Amino acid sequence: MPGTLQAVAEHETGGRLRIARVRNRRQWFERLMLTAPIVVAGVMGSIYRWTFDDGYIYFRTVHQLLAGNGPVFNKGERVESFTSPVWLTILTISDLIVPLQLEWIAAILAIALRAHRAID
Repeated sequence: MPGTLQAVAEHETGGRLRIARVRNRRQWFERLMLTAPIVVAGVMGSIYRWTFDDGYIYFRTVHQLLAGNGPVFNKGERVESFTSPVWLTILTISDLIVPLQLEWIAAILAIALRAHRAID
C-alpha cells in the first residue's frame, strides 16, 4: 500500500509540473504577442520617421513661446500658428525638461505615443 501511494503522489507531482510548464509557456507566448506590435511600431517609426512642414511650424512656435513672445510664428505678429494646443504644450514642457534638440524630442514622443497606441 505505501508503494502505490508514493507512485500516485509522484504522478500527481509530475502532472503539476507539466501544468506549470504549460502555463509558463502560455504566459511567455501571450507576453510575446502583446509586446511584438509595440516593438514593431517602435522600430518602423524610427526607420521611417520624418518631419513635415507642420512640425517645423510647431518647433518655431515653441521657440517663440520660450523666448517670451507668445505662441506665434513671428515676433510681433499676433496670429495663431498652431492647430493643437495639447501637442504645443507637450513639446514646450518637454523642451524645458529634456536636454535634447526639439526635433529629437518630437520624434521620440511621436514614436512612443504611436507604440502606446498599438496597445489599444
